[in-house]
Amino acid sequence: MIAVVRREEFLMEERVAKIEVDVARIEAHVAHISADISEMKGEMRGLRERIEGVDGSLSERIEGVHRALSERIEGVHRALSASIASAKIWGLFIAAALLGVLARGFHWI
Repeated sequence: MIAVVRREEFLMEERVAKIEVDVARIEAHVAHISADISEMKGEMRGLRERIEGVDGSLSERIEGVHRALSERIEGVHRALSASIASAKIWGLFIAAALLGVLARGFHWI
């Protein structure tokens, strides 16, 4: 009976030793993973700063393009408004001339 107990103690000690080795290996992996995560966090901070810089630059460029396009559109609008007003005046003159020709043709005047 003592031999059986000692054998069970021996087996138990082997299992404990194996578990300790496994735990040590897992701890090493966890330390490695932790170091990788810390490195990734640093890289993420760097990327965030670069993205913010690009965002600011793009925002400025977009705002500049927006201002330039707004000015060009306003210029085209003014030119078209002037052209339309001129076309209306010419249309009135042509209509008046046509009415004059018709009135003469029908001997109204």
